[in-house]
Amino acid sequence: VSMHTEFSGGDAELLAGDGHCGGSLHVKAGCGSQFSGGSISLGAGDTKEGCGGGVCIDSGSGGSGGLIHLSAGCGLQDDGGTVLISSGSSSTNEGGSVCIHSGEGEASG
Repeated sequence: VSMHTEFSGGDAELLAGDGHCGGSLHVKAGCGSQFSGGSISLGAGDTKEGCGGGVCIDSGSGGSGGLIHLSAGCGLQDDGGTVLISSGSSSTNEGGSVCIHSGEGEASG
């Protein structure tokens, strides 16, 4: 779904339903029988001035917090996949940061 006006682009939203157990949202690219499998790309919008759009991935809160799992594929005949986390560069100021923090708790884990 794509919309465009002279002033602003249209929004698209995918939502799963609420209930005693919330609905799930699944997005999966197609499998390739001989060549490459399909890809999934998430990207935020660029801008000529101001701040570019952001990408936010959050897990749910509850009795136990939800899981965010990032994993690269296994190489069946060649190298395994790569997980790359990088920050943005700047031509006029400091480059971005990469910060990884674990949560606090009563027991170590």
